[in-house]
Order: sequence, then structure tokens, then C-alpha cells
Amino acid sequence: WNLATDVGPVIDATSHGDIAGYIAANNNRVIHTLNAPAQGTFIPPTMLRVGGIKDLEREIFGPVLSIMAYQTLDEAIEIGNDTEYGLAAYVQGEPAEARRIASKMRAGQVYINYPEFDMNAPFGGFGQSGNGREWGAHAFGEFLEVRAVLGYAPEPA
Repeated sequence: WNLATDVGPVIDATSHGDIAGYIAANNNRVIHTLNAPAQGTFIPPTMLRVGGIKDLEREIFGPVLSIMAYQTLDEAIEIGNDTEYGLAAYVQGEPAEARRIASKMRAGQVYINYPEFDMNAPFGGFGQSGNGREWGAHAFGEFLEVRAVLGYAPEPA
């Protein structure tokens, strides 16, 4: 909701068209969108309401945040893990509960109360996300289940 949000352009015109088309096709789910420059390959940061993880047909590599409701934290974890993708997960919340959630997420990187993506962390992924899958199941086997849990969630004193 921060109007000062500053997001750079997406990589090229093809990606721009793909992401803009995805947002347009899901226009009835838009919760909020910000402005973006008209020139270049900028996509306005956009929030979409989804009914479940299966509403997300594929990974979108742009400033699109999908939000869904859940009843319990265990249900939220189940929803988050009910996908063939698992590149990264983000958990915001009280440290002890956030650590519990992070320990159950199937993602190559799990961020706890962490503001940004860390390119220096080990990088892998679960399912169809991560490096090496396009070269076959055995190409980078030792890297396919790499996991990093990052952020600020200190143990209680």
C-alpha cells in the first residue's frame, strides 16, 4: 500500500506483454494496483485475490502479489505447499510462529520477516522450481533440494 513503492522494468517486451496479459485476464481479481511509467517495460505493482493455489496457473515473474484467505495456519501451510513449484516462500509474523511455519514450507528459500530477496543465499527449489530441471532429473541432483531460511526471528530469551 506504500505509494512510494519503486519497481524497475521487467526484462523485455515479451515478458511485459505476458505479465500485462495475465493481469488483464484476471482483472476481476484485482485488489489494488499502483501506477507505473508508460514508457518502457514497466508493470504496475498489482495485488490479486485468488481462491486457492490452483488459481495460479504458472509462475509470474513480475510485481504481482496473489493473496488468498485461509482459516488456520496449518491450512495456510497446506495451501502454500499444494503446488508443483517451490522457489521461495515469505513468512511475516511473530518470530516463534514464523519459525514453525518456515520449517514446514516446501521452498528452496524461506524468508522470515525479511524485506528482500537475497542473491547470496544458497539457491535451489522444490518441485518444478530452481536450477537444473530443464536439463533432466539427474543434472544437478545435489542442488535440487537446497534450502535457506533467512530473516529475523530470534529464539525467546
